[in-house]
Amino acid sequence: LLTDAFISGEVDAVEVISTIYESSTKQSPDVTHLLPIGAPLDKEQTVAEKKTAKAAGNIIFEPNPEVILERLLPHLIKTTVYRLLLEAVASEQICRRVAMKAATDAANEMSKILTRTYNRVRQASITQELSEIVAGADAIS
Repeated sequence: LLTDAFISGEVDAVEVISTIYESSTKQSPDVTHLLPIGAPLDKEQTVAEKKTAKAAGNIIFEPNPEVILERLLPHLIKTTVYRLLLEAVASEQICRRVAMKAATDAANEMSKILTRTYNRVRQASITQELSEIVAGADAIS
């Protein structure tokens, strides 16, 4: 579908914006360039690559490069999109895990505070009752 739109000229390029998982505390947005396929613009050719490029005229490809590209391009697109989906799902899951851990820690802390408050109020109530009993006993005697 993407390759058909690109080949027919409906679109000039295909780029995917997704979330990339970097670590448990960091996920970042990323733009992946799918089509047209080419070498990265910032890549410099090494001496070996230049020699290989010169010798490429002597290499016979079977099947020809067009057939190879025609067969491999759909697989490349599918696997790249699948990898991006896996990265996005991993990022989402780790964000959920971190959020749930923070919520659990906050709930545990709140539970401790409420337990302490309950115990103080209960102790104050017991102390008040004992004071009233002692005061009542003193009043009778």
